Amino acid sequence: AAAECDLRWPSPPAGLPAVHLGPPHVIAIANVTGESTERQLAVLIDAENTSPKVMQPLMMEVAKLGTPAVKRIYGDWTTPFMKSWSAVLLEHAISPIQQFMYTTGKNSSDA
Repeated sequence: AAAECDLRWPSPPAGLPAVHLGPPHVIAIANVTGESTERQLAVLIDAENTSPKVMQPLMMEVAKLGTPAVKRIYGDWTTPFMKSWSAVLLEHAISPIQQFMYTTGKNSSDA
């Protein structure tokens, strides 16, 4: 079931609905281009708080809602923990976005 935008993430642009898909750290924002009647989605993922194991079922759910026009995953890719994501990123054509860990006690995407 869809939920409202998680307040730990930036709010979507005005007029674009955001829904959670599966894990609490994945958001899809609808109609990113506004030029098509087909629902296009931006899928934004917090890699440090989401398991690579959920990506296959997650992307199947995204496909039911529309076309994932933008797929980005955020995390500190310099840490060894993030290596488990490499095959998943290639398989689903997800763009990794570097978010350095500038704070202590929090994940880099939470800061």
